[in-house]
Amino acid sequence: MKDTALESSPASPAPKLTERRLRTRLLRWSLFGLAGLLSLIGLFYAVENLRGAMAWKKAKARAIAAGEPLTIADIVPPPVPDEDNAAASPVFRELFDFGERDESGYRVHRNYEKLAGLSQALVLRRFPGALPDPTGFLAGRHTDIDAWAKHMSSKDHPRPFEIDPNARTPADIVLSALDDLEPILSRHIEVSRRPHAVFPITYEDHVGALLPHLSTIKHAATAVNLRACVRLEKSDHQKAFQDSISGLRIASLPRSEPILISSLVQIASLTIALQPLWEGLERHAWSERQLREFDVELAPWNLGQRYRECLKGEMALMVAAFDDWQNAGLHMGLVEDEQRRNARMWDFAPRGWTAHSKAALVNFHLDHIRPIVDAAGRFNPEQGNQLGPALDDLTRRGSPREFLAKLTLPPIGAADYKHAMAQTHIDLARIACALERHFLAHDNAFPAKLDALEAAFPEGIPTDRCSGMPYRYGLNADGSYYLYSEGWDQEDDGGTVTFKNGRLNDADEKDWVWRFPDGRKPVEE
Repeated sequence: MKDTALESSPASPAPKLTERRLRTRLLRWSLFGLAGLLSLIGLFYAVENLRGAMAWKKAKARAIAAGEPLTIADIVPPPVPDEDNAAASPVFRELFDFGERDESGYRVHRNYEKLAGLSQALVLRRFPGALPDPTGFLAGRHTDIDAWAKHMSSKDHPRPFEIDPNARTPADIVLSALDDLEPILSRHIEVSRRPHAVFPITYEDHVGALLPHLSTIKHAATAVNLRACVRLEKSDHQKAFQDSISGLRIASLPRSEPILISSLVQIASLTIALQPLWEGLERHAWSERQLREFDVELAPWNLGQRYRECLKGEMALMVAAFDDWQNAGLHMGLVEDEQRRNARMWDFAPRGWTAHSKAALVNFHLDHIRPIVDAAGRFNPEQGNQLGPALDDLTRRGSPREFLAKLTLPPIGAADYKHAMAQTHIDLARIACALERHFLAHDNAFPAKLDALEAAFPEGIPTDRCSGMPYRYGLNADGSYYLYSEGWDQEDDGGTVTFKNGRLNDADEKDWVWRFPDGRKPVEE
């Protein structure tokens, strides 16, 4: 029998991947993964851009329906002839002598030495330490002329005031020191008589727009009103009146600017300007004609409407800033190097996030800022008190889409409160002038009620800017009167105010007082 061997063919070995084929396959997988990742990134950007566009379209429609401006062209004041424009005078025009932008995008003054000289020409604080309070009427106090004379007599400064050696009394020392501000102070007074003031602000620079005139306006208002108070002390009532009117006119110079900081400087200057008016009323120094002229100057002021216009302007400027930063990079809108480094990441964000931020800004304005003041200039403190929590809620949101809105909302703070208080003092000053006219016409007697002043206010006696109720008024035991508003909290504290470090304590919402009731001396904390 033949022995046969079963031969089985050996199994074919599995094909081995060569190194080259492995690299090819890995490259293919990597490219496939990269393409998928890029597709997802592209889809993410497309979706975010679409969502942003839709959010902005909706917010923009809301703003337009409400009549709110969204472009810089909507808020820029119209031009006026130079001969009618206080801002066209050399005293202000030289402040705006700016040239091209530097590498950071900010405009450079052509002569910084001259700018510094113009900015410092009217400064009264030439020595260390705080100046005497220029708004003492808030505490029922006259100007501390002795303190001013002591400050101005100091020689501990490279540029001390030049005091006439023949000036002996504190009043004469202060007047001599104020002569050191001439002729620039007189130029401010002269141009303040012009009917318009439209400054050459480069609104296209939005948040980077330079406002070099604001500090000089406040310094001029402080100086001219201090001089008015000193002249009242010397019984030079006519010149004191002229300075008081000039102080009110200087304070009103930024009135056309839809910018919040401009309005806040205007309010500060106005409050200073009310000091000599108050002191003259306390001394019964003003004549019937002068009292009427004071009312003519004060009647047009409506700081409620001013607040509305400024917040509209801030919104339009921020919308323009967002668009610029989207094109040039957010880091170009920031000054600090660290802020710039952190903001560069925004350059890689979807364009839709900028649209989202604009929508968040506009919606916040419409929902939380616009309702604080109505069209007539009446304030709603309850709505204003909700602004802080609403701001906190916006900044706490985790969505990066609203990053710009959270980063750049204007510093609103207590601006509504400050505008309401300043307008209240304007109203109280007008009523006080009418009361003084009654005093002069009725054998040195004030009326028992404010209704007696109806003839002085054809448009109606001013009422509380927060509650809409009549201001608190009555006669004290000595025949003088008290006059005050219940203030932001709309609660009658009996004409009580508190002071901290000699200044009105804004954080304590007490009454806003023009003249105090018997026994209601200001409380110092």
